[in-house]
Amino acid sequence: MSSSIMGAPLKTIDLRNFGVPLKKAIQMDKKLERFANNNGRIDLGDPHALREYNRFIFSELAGIEVFIPEGFLIPTAGLRIKAVEIIKEVILNSKKPFKKGIEIGTGATAINTMLLAKNNFNMIATEIDEDSFYWAQKNIAKNNLFEKITLLKSKGELIKGIIDFSSADTLFDFVLTFPPYYETKDTHLVFKDRGFQGREKELIGGRGGIEFSINILSEAKEIGIIKYCFIMLDKKFRAEKVFSKGIDLGWEMNWIKFVAGTRTRFFVFGRNPDF
Repeated sequence: MSSSIMGAPLKTIDLRNFGVPLKKAIQMDKKLERFANNNGRIDLGDPHALREYNRFIFSELAGIEVFIPEGFLIPTAGLRIKAVEIIKEVILNSKKPFKKGIEIGTGATAINTMLLAKNNFNMIATEIDEDSFYWAQKNIAKNNLFEKITLLKSKGELIKGIIDFSSADTLFDFVLTFPPYYETKDTHLVFKDRGFQGREKELIGGRGGIEFSINILSEAKEIGIIKYCFIMLDKKFRAEKVFSKGIDLGWEMNWIKFVAGTRTRFFVFGRNPDF
C-alpha cells in the first residue's frame, strides 16, 4: 500500500523534551535516588528505574498516583499525557461534546482512562486480563476516580456485548485503544529493547493490532452512537492499513505523528460523519 494513503499528519508532536530532566527528577523524588549513578544519571534501560521515572512523571505533571506492577507494560508518560491532550482538544472543539468516552483494554495502570477522568470525562474502561483488571481497580480506587470510571471485565468482547447501549440517551464522544502491537511470530522481538516489559495479552494481537483496530472501527461505526475513534499504533504500515479500512467503513480519517527519540507512534483517528 502506498504511504500516500494517509497524507501528511495533522501535526507532529516531539516528545523528546517532554517531562522533567532526570537530574531534577532525582532531586524532586527520593525514590529515584537509588537508581542514580555517580554522575547523577539514571539508566532508563533498567525496568525498575523506568517504572519509577514514569510513575514520578504521571504524579508530577498529571496529578495521578499510579502503581505499575512489575512484569506489566510500563506506559510512557509523555505519550499517554499528550495523547489525552489531543483527545480533549478534538472533543471539546467538536459539536456538542458529551464528555463521555470508552477505552478498550485499559491495562493494569488504567492510565489513559484515569487521565481522561481527571479531565472531566466520564469513562467506561474494559480489560480482559484478570490480573490487569485487579490492578486497574486498585489504581482507580487509589486516585478516587470510580465516580468518573466504570471498569468492566471483558471475556474477549470489544464494544458490543460488554457495554449496555439500551438507553435512548447513550451517546459517546469517542472510543480509544492502544492495541497490542506484536504478532505471535514476533515474540522473539518483544523483549529486545532494554527496560521493556509486558504480558502476552498486553503485547500480542491479530496481525500486530491491525485486526483488533479494524474490528473496533467496524463495531463503533455499526453501533452508530460514537463520534470518534482513536487508535495508537507503532508502525506506519499498520497505521496505513487501519487508516484505509477506516475510510472504507465511512469514517473521516486523520492522524497525528508522535516522535520520541528513534521511536515514532501513529495516532490514527476517525470522525463519524453522521454526527
